[in-house]
Amino acid sequence: MVKKGQITAIILVVVIAVFIIGFLFFARGSIINKLSKTTNVEQQLATQLSLIEKDIDTCISKESKQALLQLAERGGTFTRSNTIKYNGREVNVLCQNIPGKEQCMTTPLLTPDVQVELEKQLKTNIEQCIHPEKFTEDSDLTVGQTGLNVFIQPENVLISLTYPLTLSKGNVTVKKEDFDQEVNIPLGTLLNVANDILIQEATTGNFDPISYTLLHLNKYTIELKKPYPDKVYTIQNEELPAYVFSFAVTGDGRFA
Repeated sequence: MVKKGQITAIILVVVIAVFIIGFLFFARGSIINKLSKTTNVEQQLATQLSLIEKDIDTCISKESKQALLQLAERGGTFTRSNTIKYNGREVNVLCQNIPGKEQCMTTPLLTPDVQVELEKQLKTNIEQCIHPEKFTEDSDLTVGQTGLNVFIQPENVLISLTYPLTLSKGNVTVKKEDFDQEVNIPLGTLLNVANDILIQEATTGNFDPISYTLLHLNKYTIELKKPYPDKVYTIQNEELPAYVFSFAVTGDGRFA
């Protein structure tokens, strides 16, 4: 015969078991709900970060190509301290006439110097172009210390932007810091060709575009125009004819 105390104990055990099962069921639902919310927030932040990445990549591409075109048009510099007028535009002088001589005075286009100038110009332009806040209305955005490095290579230019982004909402955080892009413009090669021309103009006062082009297997197209008493050079790479590097050499007028 089951005693009364035993029945009470069984009932107590059943009640406790039901309570534990109910608690676990409730806790399971709460955990699943919390995980679901966390996953949704992670997906939301990931989407926002992806949109920001696309915006930054677009800005780097647009501003880099524009700056590189302008740099070539101005003979490897963004400044216009010494120019001549040719066909209605200003052309930067890279070799200045020495009075009474056929030769001119020049300073080589050093790649590190051009890189520094390009970095300053691009950093400002890209930072003004980027607007990450457009994509983060309901999350917290933090931007750290930015920086930009340019690496001019023979056939391309590498742009490396440091732009530390932190997106957060509640306890969820996503981060992105580095944005790199390769621009297929042969600036390094064209700088070398320009320096070859400048060396000849500075030492002999004469440069033969045809001989130089043949020597380099027609890889470049070099045009020499002579708006008296000066000279204007334009250099193009056959694989990218739209990218034109131009500069001027001033003349005396007595040696035309």
